[in-house]
Amino acid sequence: MSSSPPLWLGPASFAVALVALKARLSGSSKTSQEHGAPFALSQLPTNDALSVVNPARAPAEPHAPTPQDVLGPFYVLGAPFRGKISPPDAQGVPIVISGRVLDAASGEALPFTVLDMWQADPGNAEYDFHFADGKPETYHPSHDPDIVQAKTGGRSSQYRYRTRVVADHNGRYEVETVKPPPYYDPDDVCECTSKCLCAWRCPHIHVFAQPTRTGNSELITQLYFEGSEYNDTDKHFNQESVIEISQPQGRTYQVGKYDIYLPRS
Repeated sequence: MSSSPPLWLGPASFAVALVALKARLSGSSKTSQEHGAPFALSQLPTNDALSVVNPARAPAEPHAPTPQDVLGPFYVLGAPFRGKISPPDAQGVPIVISGRVLDAASGEALPFTVLDMWQADPGNAEYDFHFADGKPETYHPSHDPDIVQAKTGGRSSQYRYRTRVVADHNGRYEVETVKPPPYYDPDDVCECTSKCLCAWRCPHIHVFAQPTRTGNSELITQLYFEGSEYNDTDKHFNQESVIEISQPQGRTYQVGKYDIYLPRS
């Protein structure tokens, strides 16, 4: 049996997911056959049908919303839809991160939520980012609102270490990457014993969750890694946002679990 990470979605399944998302957003009743995919949306399995093949889940329960975090200066619009944050030449142990996107108030799934995800390049500890006009954008982390305010001035040359994924009809998502590096950010300081230490960001992955269901708010958060360097001095680190990482026996990749709970709007 192969020790490679599992694939996120095959071409046909990915096409169906995108068509379903488009139909959900536009209210269209077109089938995926009209868009060149081999299935009609009516052929997608219902929750009742899936319960036959999927193991039973615990009853949905309310949960505290996922902690919000700063957007950061390196968000860009238009990242491609794909199952990997990391590019093919990424160095490091692959991590397959999966979970569900859920309504915090009820614990019910939020299907077809779009997740923008981005991180620093482990090779140079930088983001694939530049400004469209070559001029610095006025930005400081302390200026970020608690609620998302998307910036549109940034660009990415190759969208390295950036992706968008769509949660399925059960709110499930899965994405592959490698662990991001810590990096030095002299503008992001706080009051502590050593401001030099405070200016280091610990390894993290940015997530911008955009629900398609009316009634839930967008959410920005950052996912962290247990035991990483600078966790104890990074002012943004939040233990509630730590990914549960494990190493499957006989596999060359790690797996991470993290459920995202969106607040009501």
